[in-house]
Amino acid sequence: MLYDTVLLRSFVAICDSGSFTKTAREVNLNQSTVSLHVKRLEDQVGSRLIVRNARGIGLTEHGEILLSYARRILALYKEAEHRLGGDSGGLIRIGAPEYFDLHTLSSLLGQFSARYPESGCKSNSASVLTLAGFGGTRSGRPDVDVSASKAQ
Repeated sequence: MLYDTVLLRSFVAICDSGSFTKTAREVNLNQSTVSLHVKRLEDQVGSRLIVRNARGIGLTEHGEILLSYARRILALYKEAEHRLGGDSGGLIRIGAPEYFDLHTLSSLLGQFSARYPESGCKSNSASVLTLAGFGGTRSGRPDVDVSASKAQ
């Protein structure tokens, strides 16, 4: 049986935080999606993994066993990704116009950095006209352009 690493990541995060709500915030998903991840993983395994109780969550016997394997699977996945050159590390260039809400951008960059600590972020605030000239990538453009438009 092959287990989906996205489901395993959610499962490990729930076990580490002790809460579906905290996990949802940490992985930038809503709580129902995190719950669905656990349900899908339980369906794959064929038994319950997590039980909710007054103090938060607890693991079943199968949950304890899977947690040990999940940590190793995710570590091996990360190692293979790194060794084969597919790791997500590196520099990501983000261009944003001067009028963009820097508090929002700062919050998003903080969440990104927490989720992908091996990646570096560099932001550039520039006018819309010079935004395309922000260099560093092969095309001379940022990897991500942030813009805002009025809702219609």
